[in-house]
Amino acid sequence: MVLFGIVAFFQITFLPGFILLKFLRLKDLNWLQSIIYSFGLSLLVNYLMVYHLALIGIYRQPAVYLILVLEFICLLYLAVRKDISLEPDGKYIVPSDYRVFPKNIMPVFSIIAILSFLYFFFSNLGSVFDNWDPVFSWNRWAIDWYLGDMPFLTNLYPQLIPANWSISYMMMGTHEVQMVAKSIMPLFSVFILLIFFSLYQKKKNQTYLVALIFYCVIILVYSLRYISTGYVDIAVSFFSILTLYAILDLENSEFNFKKIVLVFLFSSAAALTKQAGFIILIFALIWISSLIVKNRIKISKKKIFMTTGTLILLILFNLYWYILKIIDISRGMDFSTLKFLLSDIHHDANYFQRFTNGLNTLKGSSILFIILVLLSLISIFNRRARWFTIGLTIPSIIIWGFYFSYDDRNIIYVYPFLAFSISYAISFLYDLSVGKILKRPGLIKHRSVGTQKILKIPINKRKIFTTSFLVILALIFLTIPFSDRIILRQAEAQKQIGMPSINKALYDYKDRYGVEGIIITDYYWITAMPRFEGSSIKVFHENDRFIIMSNSDSYELINPITLAGDNTFGFLISEMYYRHPEFYKDFQEKIGSGRYSLIFEKQDYFFIKIN
Repeated sequence: MVLFGIVAFFQITFLPGFILLKFLRLKDLNWLQSIIYSFGLSLLVNYLMVYHLALIGIYRQPAVYLILVLEFICLLYLAVRKDISLEPDGKYIVPSDYRVFPKNIMPVFSIIAILSFLYFFFSNLGSVFDNWDPVFSWNRWAIDWYLGDMPFLTNLYPQLIPANWSISYMMMGTHEVQMVAKSIMPLFSVFILLIFFSLYQKKKNQTYLVALIFYCVIILVYSLRYISTGYVDIAVSFFSILTLYAILDLENSEFNFKKIVLVFLFSSAAALTKQAGFIILIFALIWISSLIVKNRIKISKKKIFMTTGTLILLILFNLYWYILKIIDISRGMDFSTLKFLLSDIHHDANYFQRFTNGLNTLKGSSILFIILVLLSLISIFNRRARWFTIGLTIPSIIIWGFYFSYDDRNIIYVYPFLAFSISYAISFLYDLSVGKILKRPGLIKHRSVGTQKILKIPINKRKIFTTSFLVILALIFLTIPFSDRIILRQAEAQKQIGMPSINKALYDYKDRYGVEGIIITDYYWITAMPRFEGSSIKVFHENDRFIIMSNSDSYELINPITLAGDNTFGFLISEMYYRHPEFYKDFQEKIGSGRYSLIFEKQDYFFIKIN
């Protein structure tokens, strides 16, 4: 039922993480930080739930609904214990010092930027996955989860995002309604902005607002098309900067075990989103080691041992997907593209050539990117940002340039760190020049004396909770009369993926004459189109309606005719196969003799029926 899509949205983005956060009972979180942490924790908790339910073979609708009921019981329990307070909180304020212009305008610009990025969320509602990797990798794996299977041929890619998408399919009872799963993707960029804004609120440091503005510019210039499409690169950058946020939150605290656990929950989630997340996980391990050394006199050996042991077990518990997949790969049950992506894809290019090739793949100006990287290096002179720049920003850029520069998406992970370093570089330059000339503390720190407020937002938890509950309830019931229309529109939208003119011709033929039997094809989009999935409901691999051929001439091509059997309907093949010197004569001979019929030719694809 489509009405459960709204419930699924809040299950994916808020509910389990909020409950976990309340049970952790962290005292010094403000409401914005609680929302950010709840979002990140919910995605991790959902992944662990889906993975273990699928592992024991009970990932089905009843199990998910039962967990939802248990979560509501937990909410009631927390409310009875008054861990969920509905008392008015007073006012939420945005501080600013009117005596210096940047301090006055930066919070306003930042709030406008955050609200503007919500456009991507609302404009994305109702859309479906229509880009290559989201359709043939990430969402294909989500459908595997939905069907209760462990995803096949994952190439060692982690599954946090597909597992969460599958929850929406499971609650609605169909994978054809993709709007809920896709709707969460623009939220990652919004939450990255909220992290910078929350850091500004907690630290009273406008450097984070500068980072916020620079992140907006960088992501819009270089990766605008990836914000809403279903690629997970912005998601892994969210978990990475969230880990940094948790580390910064510990900066002036005592050795707080619960907050250290949060650091490793978030960094594990980054590694479970995409392999690039291991960079922040390694950084977190180095950081905790330095923290233990720094506090070795204050904390006992027993506490050090307990903390270290707990964190190791926590990481192993969260990440043993990788261990099991490595075992599968060693047994030949799966395979990894790591060697190909680290080396073979670059052919014979040396490291410098790889880096320059990567700069050429960027959608924005490569010169501007180099300037931004050079500007970020100045932050090394700022004591506060030095180790983050040396330990995160610079290594991340080098790793991308040397190994993963074949695709501009792989640099998205670096953007929050780059914005962070740039902001501290600008802070250093401001204090070095303008700050000294004006003899003021510059762009950065608020002073308690004379600080004014430019924005006051009344916060009443009781009203917010009641209003939110009523809105959600109204949305759920409003979807009931529109369920059939939503499903129909989603199916129609999925018919437009790939090459719409080819799709239309296929559907026209199927509606008029029917298509029974296997289609031999290198037009992969057909495997994800409604009514072409076959009885397995799966797409791409493991599909009982298609024989999939390579769509690249990098490999030796197989004559499609040799693959045809008694139950083959025909071929949907590209010009690469149809006009291949070794195959073309065979096709022409069979079409000429009437054994085959050329049904249509569109956009260099040929639909041929075996008579």
